[in-house]
Amino acid sequence: HGRHRLPRPIVVHILPRQQERAEQPHRASSRKHPERTLDRHS
Repeated sequence: HGRHRLPRPIVVHILPRQQERAEQPHRASSRKHPERTLDRHS
């Protein structure tokens, strides 16, 4: 059954990526502090 759960985590990884796109406006504000944005995503 573990093999069936493999595809699930992959979808979860894609979900957070779509959220990052929605936060694009927020990234523009942090454009002055790109290092701070990197730390937040890290």
